[in-house]
Amino acid sequence: LRLLEGELDDMPIDPPTQSEGVYVTTELKYATWYAALRGHGDLYQVEPIGEMQESEEDNFPSYVVQSAKVLRILRRSVWLDRRERRAIMRDWQKADKRAALA
Repeated sequence: LRLLEGELDDMPIDPPTQSEGVYVTTELKYATWYAALRGHGDLYQVEPIGEMQESEEDNFPSYVVQSAKVLRILRRSVWLDRRERRAIMRDWQKADKRAALA
């Protein structure tokens, strides 16, 4: 808890991620979730640069690449309402169950 001293109560808490690259995914909902976690972050369509390494942090298809070229902005200042959050969480739970059965 000492690490959270001085942080705002509504700040997102996310597990440590790899810092030597950029995360990309083929799943729009998954990307939208993480854009929203960044506090009204923007959602981009990108072109990966360099070798894509599969990330094993979640059960959605995601990859770490050296960098990525922004092709276009898909959505500015992403904020998820309750309906959107629930839909993404349901998909996430299904992906976790499929992975557990594999």
